[in-house]
Amino acid sequence: MNPDPVPEVELPVLEIAAPLADSLGAGRSAIVTAPPGTGKSTALPSSLLQRLPGRVIVTQPRRLAARMLASHVARLHGGIPGDVVGFAVRGERRETAETRLLYVTEGLLLRRLLGDPEQAIRDDDVVILDEFHERSIDADLVLGVLRDRNVRHVLASATIDADALSDRLGHDAFGVEARLHEVRIEHRRSPSADPCWDLAGKAIRSVLEDQDDEGDILVFMPGRREIERTIDACRSFAGGLDLVPLHGGLGAAAQDRAVDERGRRRIVVATNIAETSITIPRVTTVIDAGLARVDRFDPERELGRLLTEPIDRAGAVQRAGRAGRIRPGRCIRLYTESEFLRRPAARTPATERSDLADAFLRLHAAGIDPEAFEWMDPPPAPSIEHARRTLRTIGAVSTAGLTEIGSRLARLPLPPRIGRFLVDALDQGGGRFSAAVAAVLSERDLSGGVGAGDRDALRSANDPEGDLSWRARLVMNAGRDPRGVDSAALKDARRTYQDLNRICLVRAEGDPFAIVPALVNAFPDRIAFRRDDDHRSCAMSGRKHVVLDRDSAVHSPGFLVAGQIRGLENRGEGTTILSLATVIPETVASELLGNRIRKGHRYEFDREKDLMVEVEYRSLDDVEYLTRRRSVGPEARRAAAAELLRLVESGEVSIPGWDEKVETFIERTRRTAAWFPDRIKTTFDEEDLAVMRAEVVGDRTRISDLPGSEAIIETLRSAMDWDAARFVDQMAPTRVSLPGGRGMRLAWRPGEPP
Repeated sequence: MNPDPVPEVELPVLEIAAPLADSLGAGRSAIVTAPPGTGKSTALPSSLLQRLPGRVIVTQPRRLAARMLASHVARLHGGIPGDVVGFAVRGERRETAETRLLYVTEGLLLRRLLGDPEQAIRDDDVVILDEFHERSIDADLVLGVLRDRNVRHVLASATIDADALSDRLGHDAFGVEARLHEVRIEHRRSPSADPCWDLAGKAIRSVLEDQDDEGDILVFMPGRREIERTIDACRSFAGGLDLVPLHGGLGAAAQDRAVDERGRRRIVVATNIAETSITIPRVTTVIDAGLARVDRFDPERELGRLLTEPIDRAGAVQRAGRAGRIRPGRCIRLYTESEFLRRPAARTPATERSDLADAFLRLHAAGIDPEAFEWMDPPPAPSIEHARRTLRTIGAVSTAGLTEIGSRLARLPLPPRIGRFLVDALDQGGGRFSAAVAAVLSERDLSGGVGAGDRDALRSANDPEGDLSWRARLVMNAGRDPRGVDSAALKDARRTYQDLNRICLVRAEGDPFAIVPALVNAFPDRIAFRRDDDHRSCAMSGRKHVVLDRDSAVHSPGFLVAGQIRGLENRGEGTTILSLATVIPETVASELLGNRIRKGHRYEFDREKDLMVEVEYRSLDDVEYLTRRRSVGPEARRAAAAELLRLVESGEVSIPGWDEKVETFIERTRRTAAWFPDRIKTTFDEEDLAVMRAEVVGDRTRISDLPGSEAIIETLRSAMDWDAARFVDQMAPTRVSLPGGRGMRLAWRPGEPP
């Protein structure tokens, strides 16, 4: 039998509801710390709603959490989302004039605060920033704006340092000490190199052998791939149990299945989406791989990377707390206790690992200087400079402040670059097609593995070649979806598409090719040239080792613009991967990139053929993307020979005939000149030898045409008087005669006696 969930009325957080309401009623703000499962996201907002006159607005880091919490609390209130309890996330809203308890993502509340502050927050409203320990950029911005405008607010978390924050912000601090139930922690005794899904499978099997525990099992894995592997590992021994994945890529019905209180016993395998806010009610055992996917942005390389990293100690505590809601539980950590203790105490603030361009744009739009803004954790200097540079590059800000383009971008629910693309594409007649492309660029990739045939069938004949066109057509056409598509991502993209059409008043389908110049303007640093249709290698300004994503629909060589780029480390070597690429036709490239393209020629040494060749090249900024080699013609022989001589002088190419015999003659001459300076004036210093090498090379461009050692020695001798050359032979001979008619060869080496 599955244990019954604990009713909300018994949740420990209710003990602080009255004093917290009194503090808020007196116009103060507060900090609340409460262990996982004690009701801070559900029971506390409901209780404040009964005690305070205005609305209670609860922010969440993720759309899934906002939607699920609203649905759960609405049921407790005996209604549906959109009545007293509602939610609002990008692309989906369930709120009405009657809604007094609103769950909303941090990003959406921020847009409302900056766009229409009087409508966003009323005088008697209270904002709860839930899961504040996650420290997203939007949460920091929302807090700064609320403090600037004296809006009452509550920072809520299970793991933040309430005393330190209270001293810093001047807030009242409230803490809930009691957990619902004790959670026993078990660590591995020794580290293991086995995959996390194999370790999880063994731990799950041991839990199922425990006859005293019939509760659900919650397994934390870093991503979808690990979730699928874990579920596969359980199929052989978990018969009769539901194996339920939970991640952001699932549709609403599949996500709801994980939190349903009914049905048979389940094994829920989730990302860190289940770490906070979402309640999986019957869980008695948590199995924690101790890993999470983390977005990290490198402002110097302008690359984002999605890394699998160990979670911090606060995150581990959050995960363990999911096991103690209905009875004493346990948390099995798939890593050692010493490893846990070595991890950082809390999560790195998002200001240190995120692209700040969007945040800076929204602050500019609200009339707030981003660099004077009171950040909880000030961003590092490289991140500030990158945000400035990005906004200047797309024309959103100037020395005078926010530009007209910047004002338009700030009104769009899009990152600045994608907003700039959409503004330009609409101005050039891109219509609904460009809105669909913007939706594709701004949401998670909807192609879970759509086949080439389906992609070709979706794309219209007049659409630009590449990865965006067929995705845009899929978003626009609500017909039968092809196999392999990520249905949840597609649903999100379609909602964003409808929002953009409504916000921008778009009615016409538009000219598909309007997206090409708009993409070039928005992503000028993501222009690349695919060198060969048989390989994915590309040339791109400022980057080495650039390749096109292996699933790209771009097949022919030529210019392209990438909607996304990401970094990948492989054996210590960085690779830039281009995705969501669109082909830039040659005629269009000449027009759009003309001032960045250079043509030229030079001479190179072909080491396989041992001769000079003429190279005609083209470059984009500082990177050559196209080269053609040909033989050196008579008219170019002198210039090619001069380059060969330069390579000889630098030591990159050697003259085969300039061997030990030549070096011996030079040393003999130098010795004789040292002994008899009045007789020998030529010493073959470096200046003399440079002249000699130039004479040896002449206008020759092939190594095989260069003279041998005897001819080179004659060239050297010709630089001396005839008598001087004979005197060298006499005073520094190559052989000496010995008694009995025998002879001995002499070696002349610098710094040694002969």
